[in-house]
Amino acid sequence: MVYIPTEVVDNIMSHVEPDDFNTLFQCALVNRQFARSALRALYRSEALFPGVKRSSAYEHSLIAKRAKQWSKFWWILIISALTFNTYLPYAQFLHTLDLCDLALLIHIDRDFAEKLRYGEFGFKLKLICFENYCNICAAVGWVILEVNSGITSLVCDSCPETWDSEIERNRYLGVSASVLDWWAPHLTRLETLWYNLGKHLSVENAYSIAHHCPRFRNLIVWEWMEFTMSSARFASDDSDSDTEEEQASAGDFLLSLRHNALERFEVTRDSYFNPSMITGLTAHLQSLRVLRVPKLRPQLVTELLKLDPLPSLESIHFFLSSERCVALVPSFGRWLGACRNLRRIETWLYHDELLLLANALNHGILSLEVLIVQQNYEDNTRIIDAFYRGLSRQHNLQELTLNTEMTSQKSIFMWCLFPLKKLRKLNLRKMSNQLTLTEIRTLSGSFPNLTWLGLYVTPVVDEIWDCIVAPKLRYLHLVGIGYLHAEPAINFILRLGEQNRGFILKLKFTTFAEDNTTVSEGDHLLISFVLRRHLNGHLLPYREML
Repeated sequence: MVYIPTEVVDNIMSHVEPDDFNTLFQCALVNRQFARSALRALYRSEALFPGVKRSSAYEHSLIAKRAKQWSKFWWILIISALTFNTYLPYAQFLHTLDLCDLALLIHIDRDFAEKLRYGEFGFKLKLICFENYCNICAAVGWVILEVNSGITSLVCDSCPETWDSEIERNRYLGVSASVLDWWAPHLTRLETLWYNLGKHLSVENAYSIAHHCPRFRNLIVWEWMEFTMSSARFASDDSDSDTEEEQASAGDFLLSLRHNALERFEVTRDSYFNPSMITGLTAHLQSLRVLRVPKLRPQLVTELLKLDPLPSLESIHFFLSSERCVALVPSFGRWLGACRNLRRIETWLYHDELLLLANALNHGILSLEVLIVQQNYEDNTRIIDAFYRGLSRQHNLQELTLNTEMTSQKSIFMWCLFPLKKLRKLNLRKMSNQLTLTEIRTLSGSFPNLTWLGLYVTPVVDEIWDCIVAPKLRYLHLVGIGYLHAEPAINFILRLGEQNRGFILKLKFTTFAEDNTTVSEGDHLLISFVLRRHLNGHLLPYREML
């Protein structure tokens, strides 16, 4: 039997018309000439495999643009699961079961929704819905799980346990807590769960995951408010009285998972945790590697400081805190600085973050590889200078994004960045508009491995292109106020060589009072043509620049 490697499949697919894609795929399966990895590459080459090329379940632009094709492939997956013994086994190749994709398709593709509810297999799916008190997405999920025990990632919306009407059943296209319990024995290889509302997760879910999913290690929740609920939550009558509920904290959920199993815990948007959340994380101190928590309030920091620095923590992201507690900041900074394996810190709109980072960088044993300060309004030059002096000690730093005020003297800023010789990505955001062209030239040429550069250039001058001298640059993001001309940009592109192949250019220039780009459509097309021809590069589409 001959197996064709993934690279060869990708090359074949680059010459295949879209209409021939499915035919080629079926022929490959029938003749058994492609390895399974190569079959998955066929899907990936068309960006049509559910769960591929999306960093979260809310990035739906690709699906919305290609809904018909995406729904066609979902239908093939469903048919292959329902007719497992007679149809080609597409559903077996699925590793990420992304039911948020399916829910979106039901909303935006009426024909697909009608086919699911009333088509060839609609009756069987409806029986599953009624028998297990779940909706059409959960029914499809169950059908796939019956024939595929290799799902490693499950992405789904949450929903109530019961509905008062068929309209609500059609609106809530998620997976309830009881359905997760029902699925758990079929998710023996589950590693990652993405769930949108943590309040619908129950302690019983945690027990089921601990018992049936020995590989589980990543929990990502879109929003987790104060409590989760651990039993049926919705009244069956129409009375106005409150339903009695047994409530358990988010900490109880984390404690009920298998101890020291959780490696990644993220809350993407909102959380209003009480301090029990930290108590829950104590069950995973030896395993936790990634922690992302919004609104890390002083009460939580106080509880966190009672713990020893986390020995396995590699990445922390905290953001959106409006509560100030200056007294805690130095201690929290030193606590972070003592996390010996911490390699990535990311903050956004977090009060006193520069003071916190100054303490972490100057008084700890950190050896960071990534530091991202997305938005900061600190104006105390003493604190700003202390932060940059601590930054200069991070000789292993490879990615740096800064959106802060300038140091008391620009020479301090330059002096602090020069030691970071391992930098591959440097994004200076709006603070770079205080640098002269000479300083930009000096800075961009100081990092021999730099491949990603982001600058804010105001006012726009055509000479900026002569001041970007990074020899290995592969991505350039220029933002500014003023007019951009094509000729200097094209001259810059033509100076680049083989080491810059695949170059990506992002331009966003406006006038002060306008929202429209000042790059004309003709100039944009010309730059794009030269970039693609000379470097096989890519200029972001005109519509995406604003």
